[in-house]
Amino acid sequence: AAFLMRPLGAILFGEIGDRIAGRKNALAASIILITVPSVTMGMLPTYDMWGPIAPVILIILRMMQGLSVGGQLAGSYVLSIEQSTAQNRGFRGSICDASSVGGFLVASLVTTIVRHALSEEAVKSWGWRIPFWVSLLLAPILYFIVGKTEESKLWSERSEQKETEKLIREQEETRSPAIYDLFGSPFRRRQLFGMIGVLSAMGSSFYTIFLFVPVYLSDLRGVMSQKEADLMNFFIIIIYICCLIVGGKL
Repeated sequence: AAFLMRPLGAILFGEIGDRIAGRKNALAASIILITVPSVTMGMLPTYDMWGPIAPVILIILRMMQGLSVGGQLAGSYVLSIEQSTAQNRGFRGSICDASSVGGFLVASLVTTIVRHALSEEAVKSWGWRIPFWVSLLLAPILYFIVGKTEESKLWSERSEQKETEKLIREQEETRSPAIYDLFGSPFRRRQLFGMIGVLSAMGSSFYTIFLFVPVYLSDLRGVMSQKEADLMNFFIIIIYICCLIVGGKL
């Protein structure tokens, strides 16, 4: 459900960043949008309390998270790369990638701490809620960082030139949304489906390694405990982040 919402989030926040509020404000809005469902998931009543309503609400919250992540990934790349130069564009792009993987690193660290600090019964009873509440601490920090970030130079240039901006807006009002422009061009359609193919291979490998393998080794095969699987995942993610940054620099 969350993955289905990601492209919709990218389209929604892309339109907001392009035409309405600017890249920076679109990114800030996506941070707020992901904080609310994350914290709410940590307070969600269980199936025993609310019955089937609880998992329905859980799915809705996951969809909100997916919508936000789609906007955050696209927004952070656009904002960072539009501020870059030819000399540091690859490196700045890799920092965005490393930052998104850094979310997995923080999540892996928090879950490892929770599992080591609490008993298995406590984790299943109430301890599982703690990682969701951590997002309430991270959100103000992220919002502050984005607030201190400069707006994209392309958006700033448009905003400073009032007369030009007025003409651009008049032209944009007669234009179709960007999604129609994308699918209306055979060349852009080929670009889109080519990138979907490339990213599908990368994305499926990523989630297989970092999400499924720890569960497979601990819960399904019993090769190691959940604590050991989380700890192993933590160090593998660190190696992955280092490779991303080195690759971007090269």
